[in-house]
Amino acid sequence: MHFHLPKPLHGWRQFAGEVGIIVLGVLIALGAEQVVEAVHDRHLASLAQSDIRAELAYDAAFAAERVAIGDCVRGSIRDLHQRLVAAGDDWPGIQGRPVSGAAMAPLTGSLFAFDPPFGSPHRLWPTSAWTTATSNGVLNRADRGRFATYATLYAMVDWLARLQDHEIADYSRLMPFATAQRLDPSARLQLLSALGAVDADNADAERLAGVFVRATAHNGIAADEGWLNRVVSGEAKFRGSCVRQGHALDVAIAHDFAGGGGLRL
Repeated sequence: MHFHLPKPLHGWRQFAGEVGIIVLGVLIALGAEQVVEAVHDRHLASLAQSDIRAELAYDAAFAAERVAIGDCVRGSIRDLHQRLVAAGDDWPGIQGRPVSGAAMAPLTGSLFAFDPPFGSPHRLWPTSAWTTATSNGVLNRADRGRFATYATLYAMVDWLARLQDHEIADYSRLMPFATAQRLDPSARLQLLSALGAVDADNADAERLAGVFVRATAHNGIAADEGWLNRVVSGEAKFRGSCVRQGHALDVAIAHDFAGGGGLRL
């Protein structure tokens, strides 16, 4: 049996050539791996952006809903304020009478012991697509500028959710409006203070919601039409003609909240 041993290298030039071929092969392999990784990251970033834009479209629908009912809530606050002032020391309660901008229809499946005299919608503002994209970092690696803009939009979503929580707490202070009672000056002042807090909550939520809808629209993200039609039509059935719909809602967002157009992707 004959064994063929590798021939010895003759000189440094041949040795360098052999090493160079090995190094070149390793570099080519590493470069190909980086290209594959970059293509994969771009694909993941594209999927993440698609999910994020769909999620922001839902958030924009809920934000547009807040703009749609802004006049209704203000009308309810004015109505209750006038009734409170006119009632003197004896507050008769709501007595089944609708407040301006908010029908006193019973709420099916309400979790309240007593239905509030009026209120604002409580929505779960979705952020799961953004949470996923930020946890794996793929969006940040793909486009830092786009990542920063999405972060700003989601900061507004978080702010809207926090305003909603604050608003819920303030609405709970209005529960005494539901029943007849004797009002001393201190109790009257507390109810007027609660009305003022709710009025401020509504103004803040409506203003930020309008700016958010404008900002998403200027970045090519329209409010999800299906959800928008569903929530606004539902509000119209409950609150009546004070709800802005269709063209009236579009005009309100375009003219009253023009400040949201400066944020672009």
